[in-house]
Amino acid sequence: VSGLFHFHHNAPEIAKLSAKHDSALIGMGKGKVDLHQGGGYFADFHDLEVRGLVLDTEFTNALPPKLRDAAVRLNLNDPVKVKTRAVIYQPPETGKPRSSTSARRIRVASALKGT
Repeated sequence: VSGLFHFHHNAPEIAKLSAKHDSALIGMGKGKVDLHQGGGYFADFHDLEVRGLVLDTEFTNALPPKLRDAAVRLNLNDPVKVKTRAVIYQPPETGKPRSSTSARRIRVASALKGT
């Protein structure tokens, strides 16, 4: 894992984040998390990218149950490439995100099995 990390006025900033695991590359151009007094946060992550991710048994078994079910149903046999921006708001009074938006471009190396 490598990247630039800066903490300024209760707002961690991240730039040029990259990580590698087997053939998968994970990266982010820039991102910022505004930590609110009393709890909660607002996060904005630009240019999130994953390349070469393989949804094999080892990977899917490590996922939480609902995510695992979705990953298995996708039935992707080839590495995946995903590029997105993620915006997340976490209010202080709950443990679950109230709103989350993302704009995504997904390219899959081959069509889903059977299509």
